[in-house]
Amino acid sequence: MKKKIKFVISIFLTLTLFVILMPILINESYMENKGYLTVWDGADVLAFYGSILAALGGIAGVFFTVRHSQKQYREDTRLRHMPYIAIDKLNDDDFYKRYIKSNSTEFIIDNDSDSYLITYCARKGATFPRYLNADQILNIEKNGDRMTEVNERVAHYKSYYYFLPLKITNVGSGVALKTQIGLFKFENGKYEITEKERKYVATQTIAPKNSVYIGIYWDLNDDAAVTTYKLDILCSDVSGRRYIRSIEYKFERNTLNQFTITRIDSGENKIYSDI
Repeated sequence: MKKKIKFVISIFLTLTLFVILMPILINESYMENKGYLTVWDGADVLAFYGSILAALGGIAGVFFTVRHSQKQYREDTRLRHMPYIAIDKLNDDDFYKRYIKSNSTEFIIDNDSDSYLITYCARKGATFPRYLNADQILNIEKNGDRMTEVNERVAHYKSYYYFLPLKITNVGSGVALKTQIGLFKFENGKYEITEKERKYVATQTIAPKNSVYIGIYWDLNDDAAVTTYKLDILCSDVSGRRYIRSIEYKFERNTLNQFTITRIDSGENKIYSDI
């Protein structure tokens, strides 16, 4: 990028010097009145030179106008076909009672449903089960008695787990293709694992105004799990441009053995990779 800027500056300075010095050189050449004699004088040459500059300026103006129009058209097209991911927190009942089948021992997500699970523990990392076991469901049912909301971004918990049910909706005007949802440790401003190592919930296609549901269950018994995480949602538009929506969840334990969960969300859907 720096080399390109230096190149553009050097071209600009060269052209500027040429435009300024050329009339001086023409004038000096005709003042000597020596060498090759022409049927035109210095004033004719200067007028011709001015016409050439005006023509070049006109061509350059048309070129940059067309270029800007094309760029604006591409941006307008991108916005018309751009998916936009909105995320809403649900209460626990809305997630596991409405979207998960139950039997005597566990709650199983219907394979045909639009609901998914991520569980995280320090030993296994993030996994993507099709069910929550009875103990996990019991923890979720007790969730309401153990939480104290501070505001929409911060909550306090006394238990050693945290369940986060989310509704992920495409509120944009374009289809969200190849949508992937992943949960990753994010400490000191860096992902714990490389991009190639990251695993996601199965690829989805989310039409405009449609939603998928995801429940995230954290096991916080191990201190190694009490850290910062990023929930990344990636999707593509019809042209193949990739977008990312990221939310940070920061877990902290205080001296009273309570957990503080802070949610950091800029609300931006950023371009992840261009075409």
